[in-house]
Amino acid sequence: MGSAILAAGALSLTIEITQWVTAHALGGGHIADMNDLIFNVLGGAVGVAIVAAAGRVPVLARVVDQVRWHDGPGDGPEVPAGSRAATRG
Repeated sequence: MGSAILAAGALSLTIEITQWVTAHALGGGHIADMNDLIFNVLGGAVGVAIVAAAGRVPVLARVVDQVRWHDGPGDGPEVPAGSRAATRG
């Protein structure tokens, strides 16, 4: 959950820095604004909250599980014991 919000913040910060650089170095582009950064991060947090809430609704939980961003081993989908993926080391 926190990694998704961090990713939203990092992406938004990258865009704002790019806008600032192009505005000052190239004399054009969009205006970099701190409000954009703040509201983009808040939007990311709201999106994470919506997905978390949708994961608690049985009908929507299957969809959320299919598109979930898994953090690492043991946190992903179950692998059948006899499959090739289960035997890799």
